[in-house]
Amino acid sequence: MKHVIWFDDHKTPNVADLLAQETDFTVHRLAFNAPAAENWAVLGTCHAYCMTSAKDEVPDQYKGTPELIARCPDLLVISTSGAGYDPVNVEACTDAGVLVVNQSGANAEAVAEHVVAICHRSSR
Repeated sequence: MKHVIWFDDHKTPNVADLLAQETDFTVHRLAFNAPAAENWAVLGTCHAYCMTSAKDEVPDQYKGTPELIARCPDLLVISTSGAGYDPVNVEACTDAGVLVVNQSGANAEAVAEHVVAICHRSSR
């Protein structure tokens, strides 16, 4: 059983919603404002860590740093949602054999619709 960590950002659907339906994964939803000791007890067991790609939304202690990697000995992959992977030290992950991936483009259609709507409205 693989353990996946997701800090709940109250956006739905999200990766945790989808993975929770799979039988090969245990999804742990954490909260940035929970006691750090509780979060680290779960993070230390994770195989996959899913996070937002916005660095300002992730507290420093939960960013993909060498310190986090050292505390998560079974970590295989860090996955960011959105374009980019600003909160992840890719070099440290590479050195530790941790894969870094992201899911850019998931909201591309909604963003395009928003832009068209704004442009249409402003052209009136």
